Amino acid sequence: KVLSKSTEASEAPLPLVELPRTKYNKPYLSRRFRHSGSHQGDTIGSGEEEDQPAHTISISHQFPYVGITRLLQSPHSNNSPLHVGFDIVMYEAPNPKLYSTTSEFLGVFKNSFTPSEWGCIVDSSAAWFGRRRKSDENTRREFYLRWAVKEAYTKALGLGLGHEFGKFEVVFDCCEGEQEGGLVEAIGTFGIEGSNTRNEIIGKRLDTLGTIRYAERDGSTDQDDVWHFTFLELPGGSTDCDVMGCACVCIGPLEAGSVSTCDGIVKEEVSTLEDVMRWHQRHFS
Repeated sequence: KVLSKSTEASEAPLPLVELPRTKYNKPYLSRRFRHSGSHQGDTIGSGEEEDQPAHTISISHQFPYVGITRLLQSPHSNNSPLHVGFDIVMYEAPNPKLYSTTSEFLGVFKNSFTPSEWGCIVDSSAAWFGRRRKSDENTRREFYLRWAVKEAYTKALGLGLGHEFGKFEVVFDCCEGEQEGGLVEAIGTFGIEGSNTRNEIIGKRLDTLGTIRYAERDGSTDQDDVWHFTFLELPGGSTDCDVMGCACVCIGPLEAGSVSTCDGIVKEEVSTLEDVMRWHQRHFS
């Protein structure tokens, strides 16, 4: 929901605007479409209007960040639906009042990952990319990144937590192979520095492809879907080691001929709260 600012202090606030939702309760931006003619079986006649999805969007918030992603192109490519999902995670330590160790905290979520994914989380090394961290911190960061991947993908499907996380896994080109490693290591090794130097909010960025594999396909011959994933570090301090969290964007499923042309597919814009307030003042005052 979006709340518009009143133009005068004495006026009542404008009403909340309810975004339309898909059958899976996912919000989207709509446009008015006027029918030019009617076909046999149509329930809408010529000249009548209806709302149709114009842009698929995905929203996430985790203090102190709020974000939204949307597809700028048509939500269909060669009659194949294209979806976008988005999630923000903060690398928060477990509440010591609830969990005595990181392992105890992570154990609550073990069934949300496949054995392969869980191995990547618990086997995160204590040293990577020339930086030394406590093993618990590496493990916690790997968990949050893998959780963001699950959230972004299921939100793109419009299902969210209604889709059982443990039934599928995502295998990444950047860190799954002979020299297996985690997403934390991949971002540190292959990520490029963020381009938003004005606000200095985005840290390293990693673009990679991920293959979605379901654990219970019972001999199905269907090919695994390939999706594009972008990871954006969210720094919280004066050095590149002070990373608060990460944003994850996923787009897909990709067609076979497009999987090699994904560089630059995600464009980010970063604004501070002051920027947003000034924008609203210009447009609603």
